[in-house]
Amino acid sequence: MYILAIITMQKILRIDIETAPEVSGSEFNTYPKKRLWENKMIEKGISTTFERSYMEKASIYPEFSKIICISYKRGREIKSIIGNDEKLILAEFNEMLEFYDDAVLGGFNINEFDIPFLRKRMIINGIKPHKKLCIGSKKPWEIDTVDVFKIRKQTSFGCSLDLLSMTLLGESPKLEMSWSNVAYCYYADNLSMIEEYCEGDVEFTERCYNRLAFIKPEVPETEEEKKAACWLPF
Repeated sequence: MYILAIITMQKILRIDIETAPEVSGSEFNTYPKKRLWENKMIEKGISTTFERSYMEKASIYPEFSKIICISYKRGREIKSIIGNDEKLILAEFNEMLEFYDDAVLGGFNINEFDIPFLRKRMIINGIKPHKKLCIGSKKPWEIDTVDVFKIRKQTSFGCSLDLLSMTLLGESPKLEMSWSNVAYCYYADNLSMIEEYCEGDVEFTERCYNRLAFIKPEVPETEEEKKAACWLPF
């Protein structure tokens, strides 16, 4: 059973990842894993072309896609690691996890998607995953994360972040963009839009968690408070 109140907001390191196919649709015909993707789609009864299915569906499979953005937030600060060099992104994220070693990972459906995806892509890239990402062999009650999807699922069937946000908050981070658009944005070199979208998911996940845990949102610091926090007596 999840106990929402015992984990302080400062201890939760909220994360979200965005992924894209390993190659663009125009490169699919020369893609080394083309045959394997086609076989997978035949098994699933594909109703579109293999090229289109690859651009629209490959992002959920770590064997056929790559991580292009990781957004994270602890306290009030939100940052993103984004770019075209996946190995560099993953290495930097691993270092960040080491820096926040006392943190508890939080997010939406991170136990089933983000964390396993990160771990698999690190192994593929020859990077030893941080211990926080090695949850596959743990029993459910041993997994030390704050997964809003799991928390919500206790009281009803699971739902998307889009639906949960609209239900609890009356607004959603998915109104202008959805995960299915990320691949097209990436291969159109629109990284800024992907970064904004990823950070939006982190923010809305936190807000949904606050509603589920009956936590009042923090009041933003005034300019006076910011100056006082930075004041040094010498």
